[in-house]
Amino acid sequence: ERTTYIRDLLRAKGYIANDQSRGGISGGDGKQAGELDLDIRKFDNIPWTICEALRVKGVEKVNWNDHLNRLLKNYNSNGLRFLIQVTYVDSTRQRFKEIVKDFKDHVRMYAPEGFRVVTNSFHYYSAEPWKNYQFIRTSRCEYRCGDYQPTVYHIFVRMGE
Repeated sequence: ERTTYIRDLLRAKGYIANDQSRGGISGGDGKQAGELDLDIRKFDNIPWTICEALRVKGVEKVNWNDHLNRLLKNYNSNGLRFLIQVTYVDSTRQRFKEIVKDFKDHVRMYAPEGFRVVTNSFHYYSAEPWKNYQFIRTSRCEYRCGDYQPTVYHIFVRMGE
């Protein structure tokens, strides 16, 4: 439902967005088509970016790594340089801060096999700046694999308890 909502917003802005589309190879045995969360295109249906999303209730590094591996290696058959990974965090406000801090440290160090982290920066966003917490945090991370250097925008969204 979350991905479909984002798809509908993108379509309303004129993007060609498909959710749960078959693209790339599966994360399992690699024999089935992968189920890409969002394929986003613009200008004459030219691929622009892809988005992989997951839900967590804590610091689920194995699950998070698996989705990042799929995004960079399995689903990106077009070699796109701009990719998005959305992590929906089901937690309290205080726990969200802790989870994102742990992921922040992990994002700086982890790269799928064959890749390495080149640069990483973390940003904080809030619709309620007068509060002492934020509900969206992002990290812009550049990876490198040979001559290929994609940028992944990791977006952490607090969904509530």
